[in-house]
Amino acid sequence: MEGFKEIGDLYCHLDSHAQDYAHFGSIGDLFQKCRDLLQSNGREAEAQQAQIELDSFNFWLDEGLLKPTFSGMTQDGKPREYPTIERFDQKAQNYIVARFEAATNPILKARYAHVLWLTTKDYRYAESAIQEYFAAVPLHEASDLAKPLDQHGLNVSESIIAASIIVMSTNSKQVNRVIWRPSGLRSLSTQQAVVITTSYYVLCASY
Repeated sequence: MEGFKEIGDLYCHLDSHAQDYAHFGSIGDLFQKCRDLLQSNGREAEAQQAQIELDSFNFWLDEGLLKPTFSGMTQDGKPREYPTIERFDQKAQNYIVARFEAATNPILKARYAHVLWLTTKDYRYAESAIQEYFAAVPLHEASDLAKPLDQHGLNVSESIIAASIIVMSTNSKQVNRVIWRPSGLRSLSTQQAVVITTSYYVLCASY
């Protein structure tokens, strides 16, 4: 796919098609290409926005946790990772808040809210991340049914695990509700329904 020359066009594309990408790194790749095109045209402010998006989507979601894509050591023996939560200064956080509010696809909103929860420790974003991860499940499941070889099904379980981990990490009654629609189970396989139902009761037991 050719790179998007306008970051706004990429926003619109992902609002409609984020579920088509089995790996968050693929979304990050889109923003990297967009950043490079913007930089080549001297549009540095927008390129910086694309870089924040790139940093956000380059986290690897594994067992419900956002993990660096790269971990290693520098030549002088110091640990080196990318991306890290420490990259997100106040300017980056403000941008992600705006993107969370503007985005409509729950896959995008879940990632933005998850990053904001980790950077700000604002319980509103913990709650939002939980809600958006659940809302993303039907999208991932539909993509898995359409393209089973692309491993979209892993995103179903990872979304549920991520929501569960966030609930447990808050250890606070301030996260006091989870939006859950049992009808969402109708389109899922029996195995996936069991996983989600079990996780739902784990979430309920956390309050």
